[in-house]
Amino acid sequence: MNGMIEDLHISLENSLPFTTADNETFYGIQVSIFNESNHVVTPRNVLQHFMIQDEQGKDITKDMTWLTNDLFGADFLTVTKIKPLQTIEGHIYYQNTANKRAKNIVITSKKEEVTLGLPLAERIQPLQLKEHTVWHSQDIDAKVKSIRTWFNTIESNIQANQMNVEKKDHYTIYTLPTYKKVMLTHLNMTYHYYYMNDQLFFVYFYPNENSVQHENRFYFHNGQMIRWLMPNESIIDRTTVEINPMLAREEANILQLEKIFVKDMKKTAND
Repeated sequence: MNGMIEDLHISLENSLPFTTADNETFYGIQVSIFNESNHVVTPRNVLQHFMIQDEQGKDITKDMTWLTNDLFGADFLTVTKIKPLQTIEGHIYYQNTANKRAKNIVITSKKEEVTLGLPLAERIQPLQLKEHTVWHSQDIDAKVKSIRTWFNTIESNIQANQMNVEKKDHYTIYTLPTYKKVMLTHLNMTYHYYYMNDQLFFVYFYPNENSVQHENRFYFHNGQMIRWLMPNESIIDRTTVEINPMLAREEANILQLEKIFVKDMKKTAND
């Protein structure tokens, strides 16, 4: 969904959902704001008022729960200035309730008003926190050590130009008989998926800007995430009978994106 208000071009796209530490799940919207003018724009002066409408056009702004901090802690609504031809990107997360379903965002300024329809999002299924094999920290440490060896093997072969390389649209695929890496861009993120014998063992991703500061790393075994290493070096391990809900949601997001790009690559190969 796209719209113009004064010198700013605003677009909304679906993003992955976000789950808080308290197991509250929010729908995600990717927001991009582009300054098309040749002068600095102050968003707060231009984007003076936001209103959320339901399916009947009623103002439900005060009834909705919203977040503007994304997974990396950045709050794009705190941006004070946008330079000429600069784009700022961020996320908005919101919750629908049984009787309060957001449909439109209405943005007003001194001169005009623009209505942006919220992207249609798939229903977020409740997390099924099922029992699973309990991992001990030392077992995870040992598995992560092996995973890092496999990771280094792939990266060394890539650097030495020893892997077959195939590029398709926004995918780059590196292959050897045993190993494979898929690198792709999705919205404003870059993802790296690593496989051995077609089994996913490692994923990391980052926003296309400030990648060094905001890298998330995920370690997998037998189709399950066993460790999440966050940008701030915090670690969530799969060491309890009930999986941590934040880890469960990230696992679901990563595996869902994997299904999407595998399907897309198969379609591209058949075209």
